[in-house]
Amino acid sequence: MKSQRTIITPIIIFILFFSSNSFAGPNSNASCSLDMDIRTDSIEDSIVAYKNDIIWVAVIAKDVYNLDTYQVEIEFDDSIFQFLGGYEDAQYNGIENLLHKNGGETLAFKAVEHKPGLINIANSMPGKSEKLAPEGSGIIAIIQFKLLSEHSASLSLRNVNFLDVNNVRDQIRQLSDATIN
Repeated sequence: MKSQRTIITPIIIFILFFSSNSFAGPNSNASCSLDMDIRTDSIEDSIVAYKNDIIWVAVIAKDVYNLDTYQVEIEFDDSIFQFLGGYEDAQYNGIENLLHKNGGETLAFKAVEHKPGLINIANSMPGKSEKLAPEGSGIIAIIQFKLLSEHSASLSLRNVNFLDVNNVRDQIRQLSDATIN
């Protein structure tokens, strides 16, 4: 009986390990970051800011493949940050949403404060076009906050999901948060 357990246990572990990896979608290695300085090409995960400052934060998708739809949540301390708005891009500053990279159009960008301290961001392209679905990295949202206090605080990504043109959903686990000092 003991020898059967010795053989069966490694087999079960092998099956569980490889079956979970074999179902990983095309964006399973993608990541998502918050950039505290949208004026630069590098990703800045922290800035110094003062009470009443207006802060622009970019949400960056990295290493995506055939991205069609995304959903992201940002969690924050609403006694320190006041959510002012969310934007798909800032074309007047030359900042274009990643979904527009290949000439794609989007249905209905939304960035709403779902409850105090939690913003839900979502966007999608209509139809299924691999030709228009972007690959690579870029801005998927720009969020505007007002700083209500000079305390150090963080903005945290959570519940990040990317879908490709075939509606294969990947929950993104490589997340980079940001801080205000």
